[in-house]
Amino acid sequence: MMTVLSGRPDIQFKVDFVRACVWKNVCLLANGKMLNRHKIVVERTSRDRRGNLTTSSALEIEDLPKAILAIKRAYDCLTTKEQRAGDLENVSVRDSKSPTRIP
Repeated sequence: MMTVLSGRPDIQFKVDFVRACVWKNVCLLANGKMLNRHKIVVERTSRDRRGNLTTSSALEIEDLPKAILAIKRAYDCLTTKEQRAGDLENVSVRDSKSPTRIP
């Protein structure tokens, strides 16, 4: 099985400083069929002492409810009929409520 990774997430769910990114991996199976698989990456954005943005997979205790909400929204999105039909290709959720298309 060969896996091809996409260059950016298919969709993102951001709740405050925590976001869940859904990545689509296209796998080529031995029989020649293609299989879409999804991975979810959770990360927290913060600023360092110099004011530069940094990301980390380590969460503070206050981040846990936000991470749960972002992961639940990603799960709900992946289990809808639209996603199964492949309609998520260019969708990004920049705030936690309204989806927008990526140009």
